[in-house]
Amino acid sequence: MESIAKACAKLGLKWALIGGLALPAYGVTRTTLDLDIAIYFPTEVQLNQFLQELAQVNIITRQTPKLTHLVFVVFDTSIPDEAEIWLAPCDAFPWDHEILQRLQRLPGKINLYVLS
Repeated sequence: MESIAKACAKLGLKWALIGGLALPAYGVTRTTLDLDIAIYFPTEVQLNQFLQELAQVNIITRQTPKLTHLVFVVFDTSIPDEAEIWLAPCDAFPWDHEILQRLQRLPGKINLYVLS
């Protein structure tokens, strides 16, 4: 997650941890094995720049992500790890101005955002 967070910070992308790992921020715990991250890409160019940033640290995708897609998977080639990158904050609605305004940065080592 740190490499993804660094790539987002470098490119000025808004993102949020979603899925099972985000639930403790809402007082709920659930066992999960995957990492789900929603990233707002204003343009296809920024999406491609993000993929290039990840490739520099051996995180790749076997897909050809486009802004019209809902999700794609990235793999860390140095360890058996993967993350789902969602192009919307959930599968029921897209990013919009209100959601982007509601993202709140949590204090800590990396820029971690939650949707309040």
